[in-house]
Amino acid sequence: MLFCSCNTYFMNFRLLKNCIVVVMLLTVSVVAHAQLSPPPPVTPPCGDPNNPFSPPCPIPIDGGATLLIAAGLAFGGKKALDLRKRQ
Repeated sequence: MLFCSCNTYFMNFRLLKNCIVVVMLLTVSVVAHAQLSPPPPVTPPCGDPNNPFSPPCPIPIDGGATLLIAAGLAFGGKKALDLRKRQ
């Protein structure tokens, strides 16, 4: 195969070029993904009794507050229904 057509040469060159581009893109994406983000800043503990400038601890809203809101909605709905029936 001393004489090969130009078409196969360009097809092989295009394939090689595409393979090189894919390998370079994969390498760049792996390197970019491997970069570590900086650690989060250290925050002081909340509610420290020895430190007057420490932030207060967040209080979760669950249990009692949720039941109180549900009871208020049910009571208000009942009152609205009674008022509508009366008219």
